[in-house]
Amino acid sequence: MSPLITFTGPAGVGKSTLADAVRRHIDRPLARWSFADPLRAAALAIFGSEYRTQAEKRDPDPFWSERLGERFSTGRRILQTLGTEVCRAGISPEVWLYALERRLTALPATTVVLLDDARFP
Repeated sequence: MSPLITFTGPAGVGKSTLADAVRRHIDRPLARWSFADPLRAAALAIFGSEYRTQAEKRDPDPFWSERLGERFSTGRRILQTLGTEVCRAGISPEVWLYALERRLTALPATTVVLLDDARFP
């Protein structure tokens, strides 16, 4: 399996920035991923956005809020509800680890993976 380097910390502390800096110093095949990549792909398919920027996460989404209520009032709430209540609680608490494992097994063992959003213990 590929070597995995994770960056952890609260939102907005610079995990992605640090991953980008490390990326410039690795002379091997490299992939920069987020645990949230599959979640964002699902959000795009269902809600029409990946909610990547701080503004997209923070700003109200009146379309979904009017139809689905408070739990879907902002991009952040949509991602939290989909990721935690729907997937972790509804499928498995380990669903995101399993998704990462599946992605890792598809890579050549020499590829270094930088995971820039390890937030849950």
